Amino acid sequence: MQKSLLLIAFLLTTLALTAQRDYRWEKEYEPSPPIPAAFQNADAVIIYARQEQQTMVENGKPFTRDIVRKRYKILTRKGLEEFTRFSVARRYDMGIKILDARTRKADGTVTDLDAADIKELEYNADLDLTERDGYQIFSVPGAEIGDEIEVVAVWEGSTLRSGGNVILHETLPVLKSEFTLQADNRIIVFNMPVNGMPDPQVGKPAENAFSYQWTLENLPGLYDSRNTVPGEVLPYLIYEYNYDRFYGGLPPAPITDWRELILDIHEQLELKSSHKKTDAVMREILGEDINASKTVQAAKIHNWLNENVTLKRLADNEKSGYVETYFKTKTADFAALLSMYDAALDWLDVDYALATGREKKLGDFQLNFPTDYQVTDYFFLVDDPTEGIQLFFPKKRRRTWEAGEIPAHLRNTRVYFLSLRDRETVKQIDLQGNAFNRNLITRKAAAEIDLVAGTVKQSTEESILGEPSTRY
Repeated sequence: MQKSLLLIAFLLTTLALTAQRDYRWEKEYEPSPPIPAAFQNADAVIIYARQEQQTMVENGKPFTRDIVRKRYKILTRKGLEEFTRFSVARRYDMGIKILDARTRKADGTVTDLDAADIKELEYNADLDLTERDGYQIFSVPGAEIGDEIEVVAVWEGSTLRSGGNVILHETLPVLKSEFTLQADNRIIVFNMPVNGMPDPQVGKPAENAFSYQWTLENLPGLYDSRNTVPGEVLPYLIYEYNYDRFYGGLPPAPITDWRELILDIHEQLELKSSHKKTDAVMREILGEDINASKTVQAAKIHNWLNENVTLKRLADNEKSGYVETYFKTKTADFAALLSMYDAALDWLDVDYALATGREKKLGDFQLNFPTDYQVTDYFFLVDDPTEGIQLFFPKKRRRTWEAGEIPAHLRNTRVYFLSLRDRETVKQIDLQGNAFNRNLITRKAAAEIDLVAGTVKQSTEESILGEPSTRY
């Protein structure tokens, strides 16, 4: 049975529920418009979905706030059973300050729930369409058929955001969907609408700030779209922040192509190193394989990094300008881990490249808008003249990949890479999905027929080998 839930936010980051408090609702309840004929047979609809991002300065320090507010109407018993679970994104960079809800009954009675009334639920793979690690699941108590349920979540923090991808479609049909971006005047925002996303409406000038708003109306629901690629057909927005003027610098010279982008990223990854210390570290890692082929050595270093390095958010006193420090402490954030790969492959003296990948569900890269926020995965590629291309995907907090293994979310996608030896031309390669000869279903059937008794006994034995190929 198909199940869904109410998505409060879809940014796949990591959250701490701290200092949660009630929301200050408007005194007058905003009337809901009539449901269009096209959506009247739905089990539930979203009356409005409003997302707002604020990046401002308070008391001389950066301040960020995200507000997601949505109003749902439950139309059927099925809608009540399947669409009264909702999710809140886990985020490591911002704490959730408000998680609140209110309901409006068919007779017009409005009930403002206490934040404490909103209970967290156990994750249920059959009901919840989000990833287990990406979200927390909650419910609004006392909902009935015909109710309107209004939910709001507010996050606050001080980490300056880098950018984002925004799709205004929702799990359910939505009558009006908005995304508002508000920022300090010293911040520059580059944006690119894709697939017919409209240009923004510019908000009224405010003191030291500007705002843009994108709006779409009467959007059909996506429902269970986990196995689809909405970015291929749906309107969406890519945007990126630049803070050079914020910190007193000159307006940035825009990056004009993918080569510049990869070189810019690589420049940020390069750390100081002592050849003598790096040589000692590599020899210790390789051990008896010190004279093996370059591909064997690269794979061994990759395995060592998978098995020994702990990924975490580093405090300032844990960061270092020397790559050997991370090999010694065996603790790194993702950027430092990329620096470790870079130093190791440079030491091996192989033709290696920094590669950029984009999660399949987000659609292809928009190459005419070179921005690192389009990139969901950085990894390394080694081109060996005798053994061909090797891929090395650095570990994530809860996932590792063997040398040559392709993450599921990147299979059947096109990636772009730049050799860090010649640094001249960006090349592309299509990552393969599951090969049919690696996914085998073996079925053995046997039948025993007794002609005298007139009976037949059948048995079937089935084995499945490989990986499922139904995700994409």
